[in-house]
Amino acid sequence: MPAEIGTISSRVGQRINNFAIYTYFLSTLFIVFFSVHAVQKWPGLWAQGAISLACMVPSITVFFIVGPDLIRGNKWPVEIKFSLIIIVLGLLNICFSENQLASLKGMGLFLMSGILVFSTSFYLFNSKQTQKFFIYLCSFCFVVLLGFGAFEFAQQTNILGKRIILFSSNPIPAGSLLILLSIGPLIMALRAEKRWQIIFWYSCVFLGVLLIISIAQRGPILALIVMAFVGALIYRKGTWILIVVALALSGLGYQFRDKAPLFYKNQTIKLETVLVRMEFYYVALDVIREKPIFGLGFNSPLTRYIPSDYEPKIYS
Repeated sequence: MPAEIGTISSRVGQRINNFAIYTYFLSTLFIVFFSVHAVQKWPGLWAQGAISLACMVPSITVFFIVGPDLIRGNKWPVEIKFSLIIIVLGLLNICFSENQLASLKGMGLFLMSGILVFSTSFYLFNSKQTQKFFIYLCSFCFVVLLGFGAFEFAQQTNILGKRIILFSSNPIPAGSLLILLSIGPLIMALRAEKRWQIIFWYSCVFLGVLLIISIAQRGPILALIVMAFVGALIYRKGTWILIVVALALSGLGYQFRDKAPLFYKNQTIKLETVLVRMEFYYVALDVIREKPIFGLGFNSPLTRYIPSDYEPKIYS
């Protein structure tokens, strides 16, 4: 009898674990293809409800699996302790915010889509098989985005002002999404055994880099450069290749700098957004002097720190 109970319990636990993995993968597809569009275009309640479900359902399912052990256990993983600290700080930020409702919406989204997803992934990805399937999923999403990005790039020749935004409504998260998902084809290329597979996946990565550059946003391009250097430091055998490629690309960029389309040149060298951010540092100093611990709260307005007679110090 105890053996039968143990077998049934094991089967139930396995089914719950499989359900958590399936919902996690479905949520990943939603986040990749619809989340940014949902936040910016969907009605408020629909967007909040959809993103909350995408983040909460896998997390709640995982809690049913590991929750009892965490409650009974005396030793928690360092990663979970770190997550709890961030959650507590986020809740305190909401409590001391000057606009608690705005902070609750913004910080709640950050905690759900950031810390909660991290904690869920920490437990779900203990299985090598789950890790492998997730790499497949990232690679699939990356290839789909490449195809859609090529379609948007082709539209630029016929539609004035058309931008590459993929499935979002902003080019910046589009480029960032490509960088995050590129881990899929990179790992697939490193693990591939057949020559055609290696060529295919490295070609996908190369096309992804071209697409990120075509998006013409400095943030994703800078993130791409940093990721490449970090990768070279980790895999030191490829450092010289990175240096040669970087020098070659820099030389080509300098050689053909006058032939670059005006749109891309304006996007990559404009200083307006940089100056605005630097101007806000002065405003931030006033906030720190008045509220050095918790500040104004996430998403709280800065209007009272920028009076009508405010004179810009950097941006004008």
